[in-house]
Amino acid sequence: MIRDNTPDTPDTRGHGGESAEELLRGTHARLLPLASLTPDIADGMRYARLAADGLVFAYALDGPTSVRILTDADVERAGLEALGRAAYANLMRVPVEHEEVTVAGRARLHSLYGDSHFVASKALFLSEAARQVTGTALPEGGALVVVPTRHLLAYHPITDGSVVDALNGLASYALGAHEDGPGALSPRVYWWHQGGLTSLTVIDEDTRTFSLRPPPRLLGLMKGLVRLDRAGRIDTAAAAVSIRRSPLSRTPSPSRSAASRRTRTLWPMPSPPPSPSRTPTAPPTPASRASTPGTRGPPPCNSAPRCSPARPRRSATSAKTSS
Repeated sequence: MIRDNTPDTPDTRGHGGESAEELLRGTHARLLPLASLTPDIADGMRYARLAADGLVFAYALDGPTSVRILTDADVERAGLEALGRAAYANLMRVPVEHEEVTVAGRARLHSLYGDSHFVASKALFLSEAARQVTGTALPEGGALVVVPTRHLLAYHPITDGSVVDALNGLASYALGAHEDGPGALSPRVYWWHQGGLTSLTVIDEDTRTFSLRPPPRLLGLMKGLVRLDRAGRIDTAAAAVSIRRSPLSRTPSPSRSAASRRTRTLWPMPSPPPSPSRTPTAPPTPASRASTPGTRGPPPCNSAPRCSPARPRRSATSAKTSS
């Protein structure tokens, strides 16, 4: 078991004596908060890649008493291709607890949690992680997912109109769990689709408010599902099964007053839209390339300006769903 007090900030100093075999045996794919990579640290991790807004894809060695982020020298010693395959296999062997919870009476959320520092990193390969715990891979539309701390993730498969309730529920949960820690990772909501992660959260640093802005492709999908649901054309009977209370529902969240100071209306319930027009294909995201072990990914995390924590642009109070 990995102790909770292990530092989560990458530290590449004073390590690196492991053999290639030891690295392959203990290395896992890992998500890190972008803000944790100082220029000095990033300079020794040129292999690392941006996975999505606020998240970096890297490799980490799970040692007996600590977790160490790998350096370029480590990657070179083990071999990038072999290390990518081993890191994926090791990550998917990490044990997790899985429970389900409903929000707003119908939206089903899946909670994966555990003591390992690598639980949230399974979001990189979310469809396979979902298949491991439920026996079913994610649907064609993908899933909404949050990774508030390194020890947990929660996701909602996009299958029906309950996606709107799930989006609001995940957004509120991620904010609270990210503050509670330990091992804070990201307060954002992401869309996992075709192997990539896309942030739906826009953070206004000036006012310290959060809003949700789905890309056009996801917005069109959500509108269509809501419309079909209201027309009674989607069978959601499975959502009526009895679901146990999970850590997701037990995790403390910020008080109403605290949340109101930081969060505006996140996502209004849409009115029935007209038939959506053809929406543009979502652009490839860093995680879609980083999620293939051993392949060349997006720009390294020492290249400006992509890997420097940037001030998010100012956003509207809430996203609109009407056409």
